[in-house]
Formats: sequence, C-alpha cells, structure tokens
Amino acid sequence: MELFGRSLLFWTVVLTAALMAVGGGFWWYKQSTACTIVSYDRARDFDRLVAIFTADAYWLDERPADGALNAFVHELDLIEKSDAQPTHEGPMQWLVCRIGARTAGFISYYMTQADTGRVLYLGVDREYRHYGAGRALMHAAMRELEQQGAKTIYLATRVNNLRAQSLYKQLGFVQTSSTGSFIFMERYA
Repeated sequence: MELFGRSLLFWTVVLTAALMAVGGGFWWYKQSTACTIVSYDRARDFDRLVAIFTADAYWLDERPADGALNAFVHELDLIEKSDAQPTHEGPMQWLVCRIGARTAGFISYYMTQADTGRVLYLGVDREYRHYGAGRALMHAAMRELEQQGAKTIYLATRVNNLRAQSLYKQLGFVQTSSTGSFIFMERYA
C-alpha cells in the first residue's frame, strides 16, 4: 500500500507540474501574440509594410501589382513631407500592429468629409492572421475616425475576399454597392 501511495503522490506531482507548464505556456503564448497598436515609424516599419503589401497587393488594390506598389510607397513617402499634396481627400493616417518586436500588420485611413471616414488599406502578414491583428487595427482606426467626427466609415474589399467581408460585417459594416471586382461597405455610428 505504501508503494501505491508514493506512486500516486509522484503522478499527482507530475500531473500538477504538467498542468502548470501548459497553463504558463498558454499565458506566455497569449502575451507573446498580443497586438500592440502604435503609430507608423518609417525606420521601423517601412520594409515590413512594403513586404506585407507586396504579398497581398491583389487583395489590397485594383491596379496591376507594380502600379499598386508604386502608389502604396508614394503614400508612405507622403507621411514625412509636410508640404506634400495628398492623393486623397484628407491627410492619411497610419497605424501598425506590433506582435513582440515584429510589425505584423497595418491600416491606413482618412477623413473624406467632416462626417465621413474611409479605410483605405488593411494588411496583415499571413504569419499573423488569426491573432486578432486585423480586428485590433480596425477598432483603432474606427475609434480614431469617430473621434475626428466620422458618422459614417466606408471601405472596399474584393468580392471574393470572404474572410475580410466576414470581419467587416462583425464590426457592423453593411454592403452598399459593388462593381465587378469590389464590394463597398459602410458602418454608421
């Protein structure tokens, strides 16, 4: 009986240690994959944003890949030029999602009128999808646009980008129109 008691004690200790390790591992995993939203910093983020955009240019822009990339880089270049004329209605704003030390995604948005905002680009590195980066970026941009007076926020996404459409619908966007390649969605505050 004494042998059984020691064996039971041994396995109880082993099982407790294993559960603590898994629980601690889950806590570390959750902490290491948390998305921190910060302002765009060219020295830190430029190369990663270009890489993310290049990998998903089809989903992010209707122009051919080279033209889309040139326009995207031009938008990034405008950030640092105070006298630059924007290629859109209002000043473009950029946020990035950092997971650990890595830039995992980005969002760009701007006000088109006193009460209307637009999300132009939302890109998340394929390695970091399903970590909540897109949702966190959208929440941050919507909050900023609403603080600037937006009562309506609109965006466009590819007709066949069902994953993005699902996210946008979960965030309260509704489809308002479509073209052959894109659907347009709006969210009302």
